[in-house]
Amino acid sequence: MMALLSSSVVASLFENLNPANLKVSHRSPEEVAVNEDFWATIQRSFSVTLGIVDLNNGGVSRSPRMVTEAFVRYTWQQEDATAYAM
Repeated sequence: MMALLSSSVVASLFENLNPANLKVSHRSPEEVAVNEDFWATIQRSFSVTLGIVDLNNGGVSRSPRMVTEAFVRYTWQQEDATAYAM
């Protein structure tokens, strides 16, 4: 059950990124690096503050937007019925 859930969760993470990847798959890495439309799609996949530049994210990086939203949803679920949810 958990493997099935995990695979569907992982698949949905890439749902919006696959079309963006297909659009640039025939281009060189240098062309993709300067493609603002591609990187805007990637940026929208994360809930980050646009005014902050994070140059040190190797050990502690931001979560994709879907992960953040799930965390908030499950936190509220726990608050609604703590004994039942836990």
